[in-house]
Amino acid sequence: MGIKRCDLGHFHLVSDTIALSAPKEPPKSDALALPPGPQELSMVAVQQDIAYHKALVEKRRKQKTHSLLILLIVLITIGSEVAGLTIAWLLHHFFGFIWLAVFSCFGTLGLSCIAGQYFERQYDRKTGNLLNEIARLEKLLPPPPLPICSNCTLELTVDSIYCRRCATPVKLAPTTDPPLR
Repeated sequence: MGIKRCDLGHFHLVSDTIALSAPKEPPKSDALALPPGPQELSMVAVQQDIAYHKALVEKRRKQKTHSLLILLIVLITIGSEVAGLTIAWLLHHFFGFIWLAVFSCFGTLGLSCIAGQYFERQYDRKTGNLLNEIARLEKLLPPPPLPICSNCTLELTVDSIYCRRCATPVKLAPTTDPPLR
């Protein structure tokens, strides 16, 4: 089983192309270490793709507040213009229709609420798609390596606090994530 990137940039599980070209067993020593195979390179690409999608989600969160603020300012400006014209018209006609000013103010508030709901739905839809893509890509990554005892090199379980063989406290090694571009 391997991972392959298609022409559109999406990752797909494949069973014969990458798995056949990947090394069958790890090298015996560091002196004989081979360069990373296609599967390791594709894992780096998946991790970079996840980082890119997370950056897009953060960018969209910032854009949401900025666009809603601009929308609110524009609608308040339009509402004040309508209210000002209505009040001027009412003063000109000796307070003939006082309810027209009230309706124009409520109409402006209603328009701003409708427009805000529309923009928020668009944001939630796009961000939801990105979060689904991140979850799908994270499923393609291999599980994190198990901790190893620093004293006797016994492979431990994920929830171990002490080594079963020598009773040494477990210290988790820092993860070696690839550098982001």
